Amino acid sequence: MAKWKELLATVAPSIGSAIGGPLGGLAVSTALEALGVSSDGGEKALKAKLADLSPADYVKLKEADLTYQSRLAELDVEETKAYLADRADARNMRLHSGRWTADILAYLTVFGFFAVIGSFFWFGFELDEDVKDPLLILIGVLGAAFKDIYQFFFGSSRGSKEKTGVISQMNEGKKNV
Repeated sequence: MAKWKELLATVAPSIGSAIGGPLGGLAVSTALEALGVSSDGGEKALKAKLADLSPADYVKLKEADLTYQSRLAELDVEETKAYLADRADARNMRLHSGRWTADILAYLTVFGFFAVIGSFFWFGFELDEDVKDPLLILIGVLGAAFKDIYQFFFGSSRGSKEKTGVISQMNEGKKNV
């Protein structure tokens, strides 16, 4: 590893660990912006600036590291908001469109799931291999669909609820600032 990257990783760990990764561009531009250097030069400009840092620049890099962490948190919140909005749109469409397609497909899938499992108990587990293997595959597919239907109608998880609460609190904090 180059010495300039080691220095950056020591002074601004979040930025230093992001260099070379998918968010490296954001990390480099955040560091350069804090140091008052144009971000057009990219890593080369950062490397040159790191060779001649003043004590004030170290403080600026520390602050840039905190700014970078906050930008990452904002991106995560935006991604979560988009995900939750997509889920809400799907549920609202179902409620307000008057179409019963999703309900009918859900009922058929749940019925099919339990019908296939019931057929194993009704006919016993000693089915022909030609029938048994496709039936097991069908149970797997219907089980996955059953899980998706449950998540659609009842929410994905408790963690999703907690994340929604955290996002609401963060939004309230931004409004009060």
